[in-house]
Amino acid sequence: MSSNSSTEVGLFLVDKKEQLMALIKQASSLVIKTQQDYNAAKGYLKDIIEAKKDIEADYKEHPVVVAAREIQRRKKELTDAAESARDALKNGQMLEYEREVARRIREEEQHQQELARKAAEEARKKELAEQKAAWEAAEKARKEAMKRNDEEAAARAAAEAEAIKQDAREIKNSEIVVPVVVLEKPKTVTRRKVWVWRAKLKNGVEISKGDFKASVRVRPDELPGTDPRYFALDPQAISAVVDSQGKNHGIKNIEAWEKEV
Repeated sequence: MSSNSSTEVGLFLVDKKEQLMALIKQASSLVIKTQQDYNAAKGYLKDIIEAKKDIEADYKEHPVVVAAREIQRRKKELTDAAESARDALKNGQMLEYEREVARRIREEEQHQQELARKAAEEARKKELAEQKAAWEAAEKARKEAMKRNDEEAAARAAAEAEAIKQDAREIKNSEIVVPVVVLEKPKTVTRRKVWVWRAKLKNGVEISKGDFKASVRVRPDELPGTDPRYFALDPQAISAVVDSQGKNHGIKNIEAWEKEV
């Protein structure tokens, strides 16, 4: 704070403070016993109310307060512009690009998954072909043993052929299991979802959470059916309910939705 501003704050309403303190002292010392005393009290009451109005009027027009309001206005203007630019970039082209990259990755994962499935099928065909060749060799050995009347060798070959046949049957009936292909995803900006809301007045005017200021006043008849405790439309109170209940907040005339930031 500059020295000029400090001086202005220090001298703010010094004269009115002295007048008010004197008025308060006179009013406090008054003892009401008669109608004349009561009428004097009414005069003091009127003077105190007028003094309060004068102080509030002077406060609103004080250079420091006027400058503070202007600084707040400019700050809001700049932060709103920054937030709009952030949302436009972050949830606009950047988000579109991220979705496109994610789509390409999904397609590549599906492609590689299909290649892996086909490779597994080919491996099964090859294994079954090898089993068939082994079975045919065992059958050939069995038949040759039969021709030689070598019952023991024929029995061994038959058992081997049956075992190979059983293995082939199990291979054919087994499910082809292919590991899920998961490719590395590029890092993206962080996003989170927040609940936002707006009040819809009877006359159609909509007031968002960000529009509420100390000067905003809404009458009960402008929000018919709304719970009386929300007539003041305290943004913090409404936000607490919306944050915890979402769309099921139950406050009439309040529309809520999620927004990515």
